Amino acid sequence: NAKFFKGLPRRIPYTGTLRVRGEAVIAYSTFERINAELPEGQEPYKNPRNLASGMVRRSEVTRDGSVEFIPFGMSVDDPKFKPTHYVQSLKFLASQGFNPVAHVTCSEDGVASAVEGFKKKIEAFDYPTDGLVFCIDDTFVSEKLGSTGHHPRGAIAFKWADEKQKTTLRQIEWSASRTGVLTPVAIFDPVELEGTTVKRASVHNLTMVRKLKLGIGDQISIYKANMIIPQI
Repeated sequence: NAKFFKGLPRRIPYTGTLRVRGEAVIAYSTFERINAELPEGQEPYKNPRNLASGMVRRSEVTRDGSVEFIPFGMSVDDPKFKPTHYVQSLKFLASQGFNPVAHVTCSEDGVASAVEGFKKKIEAFDYPTDGLVFCIDDTFVSEKLGSTGHHPRGAIAFKWADEKQKTTLRQIEWSASRTGVLTPVAIFDPVELEGTTVKRASVHNLTMVRKLKLGIGDQISIYKANMIIPQI
């Protein structure tokens, strides 16, 4: 299925072993087109992330180029060819026909303005973007720092503050899982979040209901965890 991803070249000039890391994504504009072309009566898809996750497993729907591959890293076996800087590796990927992730280089003094620049840019960005990753450009220094059990020390990710909307809690429903576990679900006046209408959110368990001191008619704030899962 990956052969049909937009931005993934079938052939590249480099003949050695090249490992490329990236994400398969669906642009907001493509997502809107897919929903607009659905047969009448079919429920529209909720968000581009979930749709991309499902589409990469189904060859009949990846062939139209709806899924795009955006690389953010690479490695090679040849030590003489190894890039000395992270940005070098992204430029190399571009020379091979890939479309690398959006990025800027800056000094320590320029970090704040770089963040502000991205903050303005993502408002019109065609892809779901939930944060920024800061990387040390010098690959030697980055490797010397090593890794924790979770991530390399040469890079750190920050999430944007969640978009929040206030609304009124109208009801608590109980949802039964396949194994019989009961979960409280909050029903509230619909709000627009991250491009979709949200009117219900799981409250997980009774302890959470008590912790939030939820009562019918309460004013509550809603946000989407990771831009997907509605939370109170």
